[in-house]
Amino acid sequence: GNTKWGEYFAGVIDEVRVYNRAQTAAQIQTDMNAPVVSVTARKAMTKAQAAMAADDNNPQPPPAIYEYGRMTPDDCKRNFSRSNQPEGYARNHYSWCSTSHLDLDHMANRASPAMSFSAKIVIMAYTFNGLNSVERNNGGTSRDVFVDVHLYEVTGTGAAFGRNLTIGVEPVGSGCEHVTSWGGSPTLNYRTKHMGIWANFGSARFRLRCPASKAPELRHIKWSPSFSETVNNLEDVSVGGFKVYGYSPDWPAPQGGYGYANSRGANEGATIVKCDSASYIVSQGGCVFNSATPMMIWKMGQGYNSAYQHYWKACYQPIDTFPINLHKKLLGCHRPGDMKDNYLHREDSEAAESAHSRTWRTCRRIWGNYAPSGKECDEYPFASSFERSNAATNNYSLCPIPAAENNLAGNLLEKRFFIKDRVIVGDNYYNKFTTRIDVPPTKEALCGAPVP
Repeated sequence: GNTKWGEYFAGVIDEVRVYNRAQTAAQIQTDMNAPVVSVTARKAMTKAQAAMAADDNNPQPPPAIYEYGRMTPDDCKRNFSRSNQPEGYARNHYSWCSTSHLDLDHMANRASPAMSFSAKIVIMAYTFNGLNSVERNNGGTSRDVFVDVHLYEVTGTGAAFGRNLTIGVEPVGSGCEHVTSWGGSPTLNYRTKHMGIWANFGSARFRLRCPASKAPELRHIKWSPSFSETVNNLEDVSVGGFKVYGYSPDWPAPQGGYGYANSRGANEGATIVKCDSASYIVSQGGCVFNSATPMMIWKMGQGYNSAYQHYWKACYQPIDTFPINLHKKLLGCHRPGDMKDNYLHREDSEAAESAHSRTWRTCRRIWGNYAPSGKECDEYPFASSFERSNAATNNYSLCPIPAAENNLAGNLLEKRFFIKDRVIVGDNYYNKFTTRIDVPPTKEALCGAPVP
C-alpha cells in the first residue's frame, strides 16, 4: 500500500515467495510457471519428479502378455507412409503410433526468424487387455493408456536452446482422464525442459485412464449400413481419445509456438480409444485402438482343414455351397480393395443359440442324421454373428464336418480371437485365409450328398 496517498491493494495475495538473494530473469520465469508448495509437498513433488524422470529415460513398450506384439519407435519410423497419415498407424488393437513434427519460430521482423526450433516426433500409444500386463503395483488398471513421445532430429537457431519447451498430452472427449498418481507419487501429463535437454534426452511417458465410471448408460451399435440400434451399455464401453501438444512457455511473442503434434494436427482430431469391461471377455477389462479392424486368420494344416475349406468356399465359391442359392454372396471375407461394409458383427449369446438351433434343423433336413458318423453342422457366417442370425433365406452356408474340427475352429474364434482382440457384441471383424485353394472340393465331396 501507499499510506501517503491512501492507496491500498484491494484483494488477497496468494502464492508468495520471499528470496534472500537477487533472482535472474530465468529463475523468475521458472517460478512463475511453478506452483508454490509447502516443504512437505515440495519433498513429495521432488520424489514425483524423480519418478517422472525415470519414466522419461527411454521408455520401453509395456510387456505384451495377452496382447499382440508391441510396436517400437523404430517400427513406426519404418512404416512412415502409414504413421504419417491423419489416422496414424494401428499395428494391432493394442499398439498405435504417429509421426509428426513441431516447429516454433520467433519472428524478430517479417523478413526472418530470430529463433527457431524444429523437431520430428514419434508418438507411441499402448493399451492393455486384462490385468496380467498392467503395472498393478504402481496403481495401473486395465483401462489405462500409455502415451510415449520421442523427439529426434532436433534443430534450433538463435537462442532457442536457452528456452524451455513443454510437451504434453490431453484427453479428448469425455471418456478418458489424466492419471494424477503413479507408484504412490503425483504425476503430470506434461513435461517442461530446456530445449537442449529435449534434444539430448527427448522422451517422455504420459498416462491416461478411461474408467468404467465414465461410461454412458447407453451405447449405439451399427449392425449394417441400413440398421443400427441403441442398447444398454452392459459392457461399460467408453470411447475417448488424446492429442499431443507442444509449446514454449517463455518464447517471446510473436511466435508460432502452440502446436498439436498429433497426427491430425491443428484439427485437434483424436486417436480413438475404446475401453470396455465386458463380463464375457474373461481378461478383466481393457482398451483397444478402434481404427484397427480385428482380423481372424485361418490356416491350413492346423487341425481344422474341413472347416477351412468350408469357410473358403463360402467366401469365394458361395454358389457351390449348401443350401442352394445361385445369388448367394456372404460377408466377412477378406477382399483387398473391397472391404467397405464387408464385415461380420459379433452377436450376443442368445441370438447365437437361436441361430444354432435353426442350423441344426436345416442340416438334418438336408443330410438326415449325420451325427453317428462323428460330424457336426458347421455354418458360415458363424452363429455368433449378426449376419447369420439375420440371414435371408438360404443366404448362408452349411456343411457337416468332423466334430473335432468344428469344435477346434469354434474355440479358436470364440475363446481365442474374440478374447484376444476384445471383440464385443456389435464389433465388426473379418476373416483372412492364408492358403489359396486352387482346386477346391465340390460341395458334395466336402459336406456329403444330400439325402433324397
